[in-house]
Formats: sequence, structure tokens, C-alpha cells
Amino acid sequence: MSIKVKDLKSELAKYSDETIVLVDGYEGGLADIGLIKSIKVKLDVNKEDYIGPHEENPKGTTTAIVLIKAQNPNAGN
Repeated sequence: MSIKVKDLKSELAKYSDETIVLVDGYEGGLADIGLIKSIKVKLDVNKEDYIGPHEENPKGTTTAIVLIKAQNPNAGN
């Protein structure tokens, strides 16, 4: 199920305006947001071009919100 702008605004209003927002993702296509999660991250730790630059880490010094994609409901059909 797709998240609407009003729902996203309501969820994001819970966090400081300075909180960074990250997304997960790989390959192509577009996906619905499945989960919005607050995490601790270490920034700019990955150098490979096929992986995101940041890493979730409970000892990270930066709090971020990550928009996690929903599973594809069409997969396996």
C-alpha cells in the first residue's frame, strides 16, 4: 500500500528538522515505502560505487530516518 504525502508529513513531523533522511534501494524500479525507521548511522564509510556511502551502526554519531521499501506484491506472480 502506498504512503500518501499527508501520512509521510505526519510521520516526519515527529523528528527534528535537522534529521537526515536516507533510503534503501538496489537495482531498478520504484517501490512503495514499507517502513519509516529511526536509526544511528556512520556517514561516508563505504567507498564502493555499488553500495551506499553510509552504514547503519548502533555506535554511529548521526541519527537518521530511513525509508525502507516495501516488498513487491507482484513478485512471484
